[in-house]
Order: sequence, then C-alpha cells, then structure tokens
Amino acid sequence: DLHSFPTRRSSDLHIAPGIAKQRGTTPARLRRELAGDLDNIVLMAMRKEAERRYSSVEQFAADIARHLDGMPVIARADAWSYRAGKFLKRHALVTTLAAAFVALLIGFSITTYVQAGRIAQERDVAEAERARAQTAQQRAEAVATFLIDSFQLADPSHARGEKITAREILDNGASRIGRELSAQPDLQATLLDTIGSVYLSLDLPEDAQPLIEQGLAVRRKLFGERHMDVAHSLYSLNRVFEKKGDLNTAEALAIDSLAISTALTGRNSLETAGGLCRLGVILHAKGDFSGAERQLDECLRIRIAQLGRDHGDITVPLDNLARIAQDRRDFATAERLYREALRIDERTRDRKSTRLNSSTHIDLVC
Repeated sequence: DLHSFPTRRSSDLHIAPGIAKQRGTTPARLRRELAGDLDNIVLMAMRKEAERRYSSVEQFAADIARHLDGMPVIARADAWSYRAGKFLKRHALVTTLAAAFVALLIGFSITTYVQAGRIAQERDVAEAERARAQTAQQRAEAVATFLIDSFQLADPSHARGEKITAREILDNGASRIGRELSAQPDLQATLLDTIGSVYLSLDLPEDAQPLIEQGLAVRRKLFGERHMDVAHSLYSLNRVFEKKGDLNTAEALAIDSLAISTALTGRNSLETAGGLCRLGVILHAKGDFSGAERQLDECLRIRIAQLGRDHGDITVPLDNLARIAQDRRDFATAERLYREALRIDERTRDRKSTRLNSSTHIDLVC
C-alpha cells in the first residue's frame, strides 16, 4: 500500500553517493533537486485522506509534467512568491537581460544626475568667482577714488603753499571715512583697514589700531564671523599687535584668521598659505623656531604647488626660513635659502620687487 510508507521529505533521506554519481551530481545537490515541488507532489500522492490526494492518475501525471515544464504545481500552496519564482526560472534569460538593462538604466541615471550636479556646482563656483571678482574690482575703484580725493590735500591749490605730510593726508582720509561712508559699510570697512595698514607701514601702530578694529567690527556686523573680509581684518590687526610687541595677542589673532581662511578656502589655498606665513613670523618673533618652521614650510609647499617654483611670492617663506636658520647659526642652510630667494627675485624683478636684505624687519615681507 503506497500510503503505508512513512511520509518523509527528501531533505531527510540518505542518498547514496553511487546514486548521485549515476546522475552526474553530488548527494547534496541531488537532495536539493528533489526537495520542493517533488517533495510536495509525492507527499500529496501519499496522503491518507482521499480527498487530499490527487483525484486521478492523470492529475498526478499532469502535476509532474507541470514540474518538469517549470510551471506551478497544484501540490504546492498558491503563493505569489512561489509563482513569481517559477516565472523567473522559466524566463531566466529574459529576466537576466531585463535586470541588466534596469541596472544599466539606473547606473546611467545616477551617473547623469551626478554629472549634472557637478556641472551645476562648477557653474555656481564660476559664477560666484565672477561675482567676487566684479565686487573686488568695484571696491578697488571706489577705494582708489576715495584715496585720490584724500591726496588732493597735498595739491598746492589746496595746501596754500604749506608743506603737507603723509601723516596729515592719512588723518584727513581717516576723518572723512566716518563722515562720508556711513551708508556704505562694506567700502567703509575696506578703507578703514587700508588706511590703518598704511599707518602701520609708517610705524604708527597706535594710530592704525583703532581704524583696523573699527573695520573689523563693521565686517563682523555685516558678514558674521566666518567671512574672508573678517579674516583679512584679523590679519591686519595681528600685525598691529606684533608691531606693539604684544606677541601673544598677535598669535591668537593670527590663529583665528588662519582658521577662517582654511575653513572657507581649503587647506591648500593661497589665502591659507598667507595665514600660515603670518603665524610663522609671529612664532619666530616669540622664539619658537620649530613652530615657525612648520608653518613656513607648509606655506612654501602650498605656494610652490599653486604658483610654481619661480614665482615671486615663493621668496617670502624662503626669506623667513633663511632668517630662522641664521638665528640658529645654521649659516649653510641660511645661505642656501637666501641664494634661492635671490635667484627667484632676480628672475621676477621686473614683475615684483621683494625685499631681501637681512636688516629688513620680517613683517615687511609677510
């Protein structure tokens, strides 16, 4: 009696290696092939309840034929996942090609999207650069006009035969900034920083400080803390405190300026290189030769990468590094660095003049 046999699944059966070998497979693979539909067909045929078995031999044979054709069998529960799996097996080639096409389409779409985003980003960057360049040009023209007007004080027709000093011209310009530019705070801050820096170049840090600090306050109010104009004001202000001999304050301001430049323009920008050079100068003045060398070496690396080995601005960190070597009494290194800076200076003299004699104070070249 067929129904007297125990109803065990093929996964529970022991398959002799010889039987699997005759079919060109392994016992494990043959066991997997017998599992599933065949298990269910055999178990349905062997059920004790007549109403749960195949109603006829023809129905039994038809279910086996459906299994061989890769079609769903009636011995298996009619689940969506089961029918989908059967469909995919029957149409494996078409399904594979369709999946490959979909994957290719998705990949193409992603690539197109990424490229479009990159192009848009590059376009935005280019437009921002053009806008910055235009703003800088307009600002420079306005500054030039204001300064030209200030220098008219020295014109004989205005001076009434009296000798006008550079200090008086600067004082006149500084007094005009507050009166005439209150409605143009951006230009006002630029001129405050510019005239303050000129005072500083005349070795008048006490006169420079209030102007540069006022310009910094205006820029912070206009732009917040993270803006390149704020970084530039901090740069100018740290030079004021260095000139006054307050090196700790100068160092703190230089670090703040460098942090803003690095965050906004990246670690390898020329703006960052300038901040590194400035900090290196202050550390050198404080006697921290190792710290100064680290900052100046990094400045030199960035400028060579961005400008080339023979650009005039390369002489600035070279000159400062030579001074440090000289202070350490490493005269061979100092001579090599001075000669390299002098060679570049001679090649670029027509384009840019750089001060390189040892008596020049280090802040004039950075």
